[in-house]
Amino acid sequence: MSFSDQKPFTVTAEHITASWCGRRAAKGATTHPLFRCSWCGHRFAVGDVARWVFTNVSGEETEGVHGNPFICSACDGPRPEILAKLRATRAEFEADRFWWFRRNSRETNEAVSEALIEEQRAARDAYDDGYDRGRRDASDGREP
Repeated sequence: MSFSDQKPFTVTAEHITASWCGRRAAKGATTHPLFRCSWCGHRFAVGDVARWVFTNVSGEETEGVHGNPFICSACDGPRPEILAKLRATRAEFEADRFWWFRRNSRETNEAVSEALIEEQRAARDAYDDGYDRGRRDASDGREP
């Protein structure tokens, strides 16, 4: 079941019953809920033509592109077009209007955590500054 050559292949029952994203299809299923075209969402069935596009490699060509998508024959095209579409889709997903869907992603949680940590540091520093200023004022005999 090699598809890593990035050439179109005909989907077999073996592809359908494989584990995709850590999940297997239900017994006797003719499609897998996670084995789909990354563009149109078509669930691949036995006999469909699909292609896997390797994108998780560093370099200028794949800058801003992630995911190693499967693409159906209707959505397939030359690699530069596929990468351009991936880049545009990724940029659209990162737009503010999709914040709800990203809220539980690792990247979003890390960014939110960093922002909260910075806010807490700033609040603590402001408190410490006020506390220190109050102590200095008290040492001068003035009320804080």
